[in-house]
Amino acid sequence: MKKILVVDDDKNLAELIAEFCRDAGLDTRFLTDSSKAVELAAEWKPDLITLDIEMPGVDGIEVLRRLQGDERTNRIPVVIISVVAKGALTEGILKGARMVFEKPLRFQKLIKQLQDLLSRPAQADAESVHFEPHLRTSAP
Repeated sequence: MKKILVVDDDKNLAELIAEFCRDAGLDTRFLTDSSKAVELAAEWKPDLITLDIEMPGVDGIEVLRRLQGDERTNRIPVVIISVVAKGALTEGILKGARMVFEKPLRFQKLIKQLQDLLSRPAQADAESVHFEPHLRTSAP
């Protein structure tokens, strides 16, 4: 069973993402304290990490930098899930994120993309980056 670590300071959202992942047959844990992300990733060895950008204390870009700088975690694909402006998301991509999803999320689309990413060889991950903006709809 593939393992996913969800890192988001919004506990309700982290639990919801984790629940959707579990329903899709993925072993999932979540953290709301970003300062513990690298250690848990090194110990648990997830196959993929979802990461928010704007978090108190250690922000997502710093977590991503630490993950990439640690030989125990630098091969784990990271997917950014955040509400931040595209400039910060671009910075995440430049630091090694494989996909970017903008909040609010379309959960079925997220799960499908995570499953697709988990099924690809590692080399393919490094060659493509996917940005999924949320759909903006206007009231009728």
